[in-house]
Amino acid sequence: FTKKNNMRQITVAHRYIWMEIYLIIMLLFANNFFSFAPLANFCNSDFKIFVFAPIFLLIILGGKPRIPYNTKNKNVILILMLFLITSAISCYLFRGQSLYQSIRGLFPSFAILSLYFALHKFPVSERRIIKIFIVLATIFIFINIFQQISPTYYFGSRGGNGEVEIRMGLKRYFLFGDRLCLIPMFFYLKKWIDQPNNKNLALSFFFFLGIFFALERTLLFGTICAIIYMLLFFKRLNIKQWICIIGILSAGYYFFTNDKIEGSFIEKTTVNRESGEDDIRLLAIDFYTRTFQEGIGTVLWGNGISDTNSQYGHLVKEAEENMGYYRVDIGIFGDFNIYGLFFVIFMIGIFLHYAFIKRKQVPPIYAAIFMFFLASYALNSQVNTFYRLIMWPIILYCIDYNTLKTKKL
Repeated sequence: FTKKNNMRQITVAHRYIWMEIYLIIMLLFANNFFSFAPLANFCNSDFKIFVFAPIFLLIILGGKPRIPYNTKNKNVILILMLFLITSAISCYLFRGQSLYQSIRGLFPSFAILSLYFALHKFPVSERRIIKIFIVLATIFIFINIFQQISPTYYFGSRGGNGEVEIRMGLKRYFLFGDRLCLIPMFFYLKKWIDQPNNKNLALSFFFFLGIFFALERTLLFGTICAIIYMLLFFKRLNIKQWICIIGILSAGYYFFTNDKIEGSFIEKTTVNRESGEDDIRLLAIDFYTRTFQEGIGTVLWGNGISDTNSQYGHLVKEAEENMGYYRVDIGIFGDFNIYGLFFVIFMIGIFLHYAFIKRKQVPPIYAAIFMFFLASYALNSQVNTFYRLIMWPIILYCIDYNTLKTKKL
């Protein structure tokens, strides 16, 4: 494209540095500052309204969007917001929780989804967004390494009582931030496919470590499925690359299934079966999909997000604390209970749309991430927690940005 258009694109990409700072703040807040223990109560306090509220002012005062919307992507965000509203109405009708209590709990989710519209009015280049994710993901990985070797508990949602779960020979602290590693990992994997050098492969593996540190079986399964998907998507690998990939996957399979490693996945599965943890998950699925429902209305539109001060909130709290049934632990079934059957059907449709139906129109990095969502959705809900939800507006915005860049070229 012309030099004038080139200069305009560079200007747009670097004009809103303060928007980049705000994006970083939202990413940190959505990830609970990497589960920094002293800030745990701060991140869950009402202070979050001061972090999320400015997004609506940016949208109202921002004028016309500088980056045109992709109609499909815009509709995805709007429909997600609509499902939040319908779940609140369903909660009011069938659970008696006031609309104010529901909207108050959903406010951060609305703000996070609205990031999509703010980025179109105050655009940040895709390149800058990827750099932000690279920096934050690198910090997250080094925090994990530090926490593994440190005798003192600083980061994580578990470990303060001195009892830490050992899995795959590592301490499991449940740090938020593993989703930050998805974009950098697939970014360098794509670079390695295009430019097969050891640096790109090493960097892709480095960011894979950030996902591995979560030590979640479903998360790793989804990641491996997405990696295989991206490799098959390109079909441009040479023999040396295929040998390298097969070697890495074989070594990974041996490592994950090695029963000599303390807390290996095989040992964990056996322990879960003997202790009944897997049974508890199945009981929770049965409870929230059948027993907990209030008729066809909650089945279709969901029970809504709970407020701790409502009667409905007390029911959820009792199920979690007294029975050990946590909706966040049952993935797609938790989303089904909160947002309803129509929501789950919509989500699966979106995953299939971006990963398969329109994969040629979607940059491979983001198509692979949607494949990851699809493969791990069974026991990893996508919209129930902020650190998962915030990926949606950013990824869909980057797809729009890519579309604009392609049209200019």
